[in-house]
Amino acid sequence: MYNEKISTAVLHHNIILVSKEWHQLNSHLGIMIDCGSGFEQAHQHGLAHLIEHCIFKGTAKRKSFHIINRLDAVGGELNAYTSKEETCYHASFRNEYYDRAADLLIDITFNSLFPQAEIEKEKSVIYEEINSYQDSPAEQVMDDYDELFYGKHPLAHPILGTKDSIANFTTNDLQAFVQQHYNSANVIIVSVSPLPMAEQVIILNKYLEQCNIPQATAKPKLSKPSYTPKNVTVAKDISQLHCLLGVPAYAHKQKERLAFMLLNNIIGGPAMNAALNMHIREKNAWVYDISSNYTSYKNSGQFSIYYGCDEANHDKVNSAVWKILNSFTTTKLSELKLREAKNQLSGQISLGLDSGISNLFGIGKSQLMNNRVITVNESLLEIDKITASDLMHVANQIFNQHNFTQLVFTPTHNGDNN
Repeated sequence: MYNEKISTAVLHHNIILVSKEWHQLNSHLGIMIDCGSGFEQAHQHGLAHLIEHCIFKGTAKRKSFHIINRLDAVGGELNAYTSKEETCYHASFRNEYYDRAADLLIDITFNSLFPQAEIEKEKSVIYEEINSYQDSPAEQVMDDYDELFYGKHPLAHPILGTKDSIANFTTNDLQAFVQQHYNSANVIIVSVSPLPMAEQVIILNKYLEQCNIPQATAKPKLSKPSYTPKNVTVAKDISQLHCLLGVPAYAHKQKERLAFMLLNNIIGGPAMNAALNMHIREKNAWVYDISSNYTSYKNSGQFSIYYGCDEANHDKVNSAVWKILNSFTTTKLSELKLREAKNQLSGQISLGLDSGISNLFGIGKSQLMNNRVITVNESLLEIDKITASDLMHVANQIFNQHNFTQLVFTPTHNGDNN
């Protein structure tokens, strides 16, 4: 069993602190917002991500350079990310700089000014970020696929937005979004540190009490997406065919989630012995990159498979993919294969515990999803209970070929249009 000590406390403004005891030289601290791009309205696409960029551009007491230099000067790191369902601002630093990091993170999260001149500069940066995605068909097919898969649902649009959608955002737009979503009901603070919990609480409260944080409001919820399968092929000026196919899967709190997570890992997880990689790449050399992915959101989920291949091999690859998927609906895993698969997933989870920042993200997301932290030990025990019948059951529930959406980027031929 993994020895993990996780504590919680209620800070000023009723903000929850979740802290994991971590006896290393470095600490990790994050502020997580229960709001990502999926909570944007139709006229706000890309706004959550733009805020993430502009949060470092100045507060009432710090200019942009001072924000950048505050942790850099002591060898620390300051970063952020935006996903469909959450935003996170996080820092890694030597333990003695916990106070410095707490001050900085709280200041930028709740006191950012969002000067219009800085917003305009960051729009240009994001335009280049969008360009980089558009230059990579393997990246672009994923964004385009979500738009195809989710239709008009808020999960459909790219996290970055588009050049048109972010072009006219102003300081007022950013401030209004922060005022609406960065409230005490949506914010948690996550800490991975050897500092005693009582000391962390004192430090964090010292800076939180200086902030005017909107009080709890009713938390917005994403509706369950409606879904109609589609099959679309788009000609592109590319050398390789790129295919993404997928289907709705289990939401985060559905009891089948862990069994399906295990099945996804067997089919196309990161290990070299994943079924897709072994049969389609290692045995037949039809692809360079092939993998499956399972994402569980609060009210929905998605399973998908991506591969890139020579256009001449597409039919063979697609047929092989379906042969593999269908095999799990008709044949139970042997006890030996099941035990190996459980050991593999448990080992991958355990290896992730070596990283402090991975611990921070893991316990933070768990708190946001479940209103408590589901410990690693709990997850490993649940994985150990999964049976071969469970895997066959979820395979039969999800792997209906007629229910899959497929998007293909195919190389342009003479007479084709982009």
